[in-house]
Amino acid sequence: MGRTGLLFSRRVHLNGRWLRRLLTAVILVALGACAGAGGDDRRATGRITVLDDAGVTVALAQPASRVVSLVPSATDIFVALGVQDRLVGRTDYDTDPRVADLPSVGGGLDPSLETLAALRPELVVAWAEAGPSTLRSQLEPLGIAVFGLRSQDTSDVFRSIDRLGHLVARDSAAAVLAHAVREGLAAVQASVADRPVPSVVYLVEHDPPMIPGPATFISQIIGVAGGRVVFPDVAALWPQISLEEIVRRQPDVLAFPELPSMVQFVSRIGDAPGWRDLAAVRTGRIILMPPELMSRPGPQIVEAAQVLRDRLHSGFGVSQP
Repeated sequence: MGRTGLLFSRRVHLNGRWLRRLLTAVILVALGACAGAGGDDRRATGRITVLDDAGVTVALAQPASRVVSLVPSATDIFVALGVQDRLVGRTDYDTDPRVADLPSVGGGLDPSLETLAALRPELVVAWAEAGPSTLRSQLEPLGIAVFGLRSQDTSDVFRSIDRLGHLVARDSAAAVLAHAVREGLAAVQASVADRPVPSVVYLVEHDPPMIPGPATFISQIIGVAGGRVVFPDVAALWPQISLEEIVRRQPDVLAFPELPSMVQFVSRIGDAPGWRDLAAVRTGRIILMPPELMSRPGPQIVEAAQVLRDRLHSGFGVSQP
């Protein structure tokens, strides 16, 4: 995810939903079965070496037992792997009940280094795009390793599961988790195979309009859910698009994150110049999506695809007079 996308994620208040907890519970059952059948030994020892997304080889003397994740989707992965007991700190945007009691280091992009260092982590997972080299220069002299993580598309999700699992010696559990996510996405895609394919614009911002590019996990989720992105020809990850071009392409559906500012805008979109020229606005083909699902490229992308599928193909939650 580019820095614009990072800032978008940073503003989102990230609350858990019952469906997300259900998905995680199912995955944890599978992981427990795997461990019981000879899966990973969480007390494993031995040197761990992994190449991170900033191109730096991160070496640990043994699997990490004290971790601070500055990337909410990485936190979700650790929880889904059943190693939330290894987490010793969180960001303000990690509100899963299983980590809510941990001390916060602040934001993922601007953590309190004093608080972070006081937690004595062996490993800090940071945004690769946000310059983890700065964190490295400050934390490595303290004996704290920094792992830079990229979260742009769904392939990053599976790579993150694999490498984060390796960093905590949960390789087999990570393989089970990745398989569960792949199977979940395949099931969603299969469920809409015979349905019409509406064209969709997902608005990260509306003034000026900003959308996820086709190479982002959000656009890929739209495809899995049975939709088609209206701007497959843009190269940027988080491009700004003119309202005139959106009107010219006439998407079947407009989708927005259900943030207060967006909800307020949608409530008056039928009177907004330019926007009211969209057939999707006139016919009420507008959906609002839980922002905590659409901004976190982790295990819950399955739930994101499920919710988006249901809202794309089972009616729309917003109507215009």
